[in-house]
Amino acid sequence: MTTAKRTYLSLAVMVSLWPWVTAVAQPQLLPEQQNINRPIAGSTESTLPSLNPVLLAPIAQTSSRTELASLSSADRDRLRQLLTRAQAENWPQKPYPQLIQSIAEQFMGADYRAGLLDGHANETLVISLQEFDCVLFIEAILSLSKAVLQAETLANSPSSTTQQDVAPTTFVNSVESYRYRDGKLQNYCDRLHYFSDWILDNQRRGNVSAVPQLQVQPLNKTIHFMGNHRSSYPQLLKSDGQYDCIRNAESRLNQTINRESNSSSPFGYIPTPQIRSQYPQLQAGDIVAVATSVSGLDVTHTGLVYRHPDGNLGLIHAAPNAGVILAGDLQAYIERVDSAIGIIVTRPNLQAD
Repeated sequence: MTTAKRTYLSLAVMVSLWPWVTAVAQPQLLPEQQNINRPIAGSTESTLPSLNPVLLAPIAQTSSRTELASLSSADRDRLRQLLTRAQAENWPQKPYPQLIQSIAEQFMGADYRAGLLDGHANETLVISLQEFDCVLFIEAILSLSKAVLQAETLANSPSSTTQQDVAPTTFVNSVESYRYRDGKLQNYCDRLHYFSDWILDNQRRGNVSAVPQLQVQPLNKTIHFMGNHRSSYPQLLKSDGQYDCIRNAESRLNQTINRESNSSSPFGYIPTPQIRSQYPQLQAGDIVAVATSVSGLDVTHTGLVYRHPDGNLGLIHAAPNAGVILAGDLQAYIERVDSAIGIIVTRPNLQAD
């Protein structure tokens, strides 16, 4: 298959789900892109799924929050196991970057699944600890880190409230805070569909911060992918109000990006050839977004910085047709992603908004 055909098919999938849910063309898996404990099995090249409108139920035309998340029994068991291991191995005593990395390692080999957020009639706070797309993986790991720390606080307090009571609530509330504008689920449009919007909204509320001393170039892009591809989004076809809302969100995002780009600390990206030179400024758990040259789109994939024992940096991420894997070297991975121009980096904060 030619590069042009791969890019076209990938864009068809991408516009039908989240605009940033997967790379425009997944690079071939390298030997170092493997589970920490075992090699990744399967094909070395991504097989693109066909457009499946069954996964994309129309949204309800409502501004009320009608469907809330509940953890499945399997997810509760997974959370309980994680809390037990965290306490036994003293994870809460680790620096925050190492805590995030320790949690992320527990999900190596977990399944990748696209379209998880779009299978409900109403916008729903979807939670999973069994399968992820690239952004759900980040939201889950960061939210679990807060649950682990909250559980440790309760374990050392005289309160009758137990970690099993509070940790699930902390986890679910944190996912909502990361995923939605102003941290509150109201409707489809309140989901932070563009990852640059995800970063800026979470920075404003203190969930994440810009990384100091990074040398970046302004993004200088006009974001309009969803608005210009309305026919590919059943949610937007069903509601003029939601479509207008997305258009307004794009306009606000563009104003913010342009304002930030003209400031002394622009909202920008590290060009691919310069990534390795800036490894000293990055740390484990930093959020990496793959900036793209695709017109109207900001980001095509996301992951977390992984620091190897020798100090080199990789990327732990949920990849299509591979699941949660580790790319051994961050720059080498980005160099193999079609249409990638570099990375946008933001840093998780210990305290939520």
